[in-house]
Amino acid sequence: MSGKSRSCVGSRIAQMTWLSMLTRVGFSAILVLFSFSANAFDFGGAWTTDASKCSNVFVKKKNGISLTRKSDFFGGGFIVGGDKISGALLSCKITNRKEEGDVLHLIALCSTMITPFSPIEFSVRIVDENNIIRVYPDFPEMNVSYARCKLSSVDRQSHRRLGAAGDSDGRG
Repeated sequence: MSGKSRSCVGSRIAQMTWLSMLTRVGFSAILVLFSFSANAFDFGGAWTTDASKCSNVFVKKKNGISLTRKSDFFGGGFIVGGDKISGALLSCKITNRKEEGDVLHLIALCSTMITPFSPIEFSVRIVDENNIIRVYPDFPEMNVSYARCKLSSVDRQSHRRLGAAGDSDGRG
């Protein structure tokens, strides 16, 4: 074998080894990502302080679900969809999310009608897939429990019982 053909063979072996290593690293990264996402808590949905009041707090609309105008009279709530959180007075975009055991830590950029986007950090303890507790580590007496509303418990009929169709806040 000539020196030139040996260097070609050596070069191809090095390329194949490099490619094999990249493939293994790529598959490992994909497995790690899937293992984290498979175990990640699904925070999406409509959350209220009293699950029996879901139909008083939320209303279905053509393009999703929103809070009723009188939602605060029934304990209030918030809606999470993807990286967005919306409540009666603020809208947020989740920028960071970290789970530690049964606690989900979030950092979100939030705005109200008065204040522009500002970062807010908050944590929720995951009780089960449909119940969470907003935790205030320094003030545990202020913790607030929330339950996820099932979409079937929020319908246009139950919303109409609250009053005129104008009870919804016009969002969403």
